[in-house]
Parts: sequence; structure tokens; C-alpha cells
Amino acid sequence: RYPLVTGVQTCALPIYLAKSLDLGYDLFDSIMKSREEQAKNIAKKISELKTKYSLPIVIMGESYKPETNLTDGSYSKLISYYLKQIYNYDFKFDDINEKSIFLLCHRYNFNNTVFPSGSVILDPWREFPYNSNYEVVYYGKK
Repeated sequence: RYPLVTGVQTCALPIYLAKSLDLGYDLFDSIMKSREEQAKNIAKKISELKTKYSLPIVIMGESYKPETNLTDGSYSKLISYYLKQIYNYDFKFDDINEKSIFLLCHRYNFNNTVFPSGSVILDPWREFPYNSNYEVVYYGKK
């Protein structure tokens, strides 16, 4: 039932334990479902921006946590899975060499990054500073 994204399937263990121990409510399953739905929603938002701006997609922050090279369980990998499976979009990770739609996946890490002029910055944290050189799109309510 869970997408075969590296690391994501390992999260099925707590779900299995909750069911096998008959804990009643499966909190882990609810968390995983919420995580997947949110990743689909962000992929949908990227698709809308792609339609509007016709720019390449770059996901900033491939790793599971900032300043590591671990990608197992990475939320950005889950989003990339939906971008490919649902929308069949190509994308890059952590490449700021051309004007693009940039999804910021790690909080605070990219607030001082200088992106190419004319780029679109999708910020789910709603913290990227306004800059007249970019279109900054805050995901969700501020």
C-alpha cells in the first residue's frame, strides 16, 4: 500500500506492530496517510506552478535531514515519487544553475540562497524572505 520509495516502506513496521498488538487506533497509519496526502498536495501545487510558469522543477533538500547525505525516509523523495508517478514530471535535486521552480524542503536552510532571477520559490514553511527577483509562493496559510 505504501509507495516503494527508499526508506518509506520501513515505516510500515510500527503499523504492523500496532495491528499485531491490537492497539485499537493505529496512530502510525494515520501519520503515514497524512504524510502521503500532504506530499500529493505539494506535488499538485508544483504541477499548478509548472503549468503557469513552464519552468523546470528543482527540489532543494534531497536528504532526510539537513547536513546529512541520508535519503531513506526523505520527504522530498516522497514528493518526487508523486511528481513522477502522477504528473510524469522530470525534476532535479539541489541544482540552482538555471531559472526554475524551487521547492524548499528543509526549513531555514535556503533562506539566504541566491536563486536565478525569474525563478519561482515554493516555500511550505512560509519563511523565505520576499525578493523582487523571484516569485515567492508560500504554501498554505500564513
